[in-house]
Amino acid sequence: MHAGRRSALRRAGALTVYGALVLAGFVPPAQAFSERDEAVFSSSTLDEAFRALSAGDAQRTEGIRIVAPDIAENGAMVPIEIAVDIDGATRIAILVENNPNKVAGIFEFGDDVLPEVQTRIRLSESSDVYVLAWAQGRVYMARREVRVTVGGCIA
Repeated sequence: MHAGRRSALRRAGALTVYGALVLAGFVPPAQAFSERDEAVFSSSTLDEAFRALSAGDAQRTEGIRIVAPDIAENGAMVPIEIAVDIDGATRIAILVENNPNKVAGIFEFGDDVLPEVQTRIRLSESSDVYVLAWAQGRVYMARREVRVTVGGCIA
């Protein structure tokens, strides 16, 4: 199969999934195709990222569970699982203190969806990983240290 055809099939598959999620009501149409917030994703310091996310008053909580390896052998693919046990949580953000760009991802949830995420993130070096959760008009935070033997970010 040619690379152009693969790419076209991949895009068509992604649009099909988005369309199904929109039709099922899991993802509002505006959210499915929203623009990237440059102020958030280009933050070069943790304070800038917290300000861009309007999370300067985040409260530490035990209601956010972060599962990640204590030592990751390869910083290019660090598995992380997040579960939020706070009623009404609708948004989760992952921030990495020692990465060039601090925000690794933002996930938004509908009211009837469990706020849980399993993904892989890049770590340029050993770092604290912060998870923010928005619930009932407040911002909550948890932190976990992850050590890396081989960094995963070039820039």
